[in-house]
Amino acid sequence: ERRKIQKRLKLRRKLVPVHQTLAFVAAGSIVAAEIIGMINSVALKTGAPNRDELEPNLGLHRVFAGVATTAYLGAGIVAWTMPPALETKKRAVDTSVKKFDSGKLHKALSVIHGIAMGSVVATGILQANVATGEDWEALVAAHAISGFTAASSIIAAGLVIGTL
Repeated sequence: ERRKIQKRLKLRRKLVPVHQTLAFVAAGSIVAAEIIGMINSVALKTGAPNRDELEPNLGLHRVFAGVATTAYLGAGIVAWTMPPALETKKRAVDTSVKKFDSGKLHKALSVIHGIAMGSVVATGILQANVATGEDWEALVAAHAISGFTAASSIIAAGLVIGTL
């Protein structure tokens, strides 16, 4: 039994840094895509530069979005497949036991950034292929909000698990 636990912990120690690295790449790529997307949105609203001149920036936004989505899915797959952490038994008299479970908050934040990433992808596809006019403007706003929510909750999840 002890060897099984050691083997499981050894695998977990290898996978956690992979998950963290992919999540860091995803968060950074989302932030970069958000910044470029905001620049593109302002340029499209003002008409300077025109759509054809803006195409390289739109392509750069798509590249960062693709990297973010790929890294995010990779981090998720690693998280879902890694062995769970060992649960520690609480002692009746021990006052050193944490009253706050950072793992539960980390999981709650993962649900938030999962929903936000789904919204980012869906609104991005809709605004690129379907929407026009006022519908497009509403999708741009929803896309930006979802992107900021995804990036901030990924960063928050990393801070929670790393500091609490």
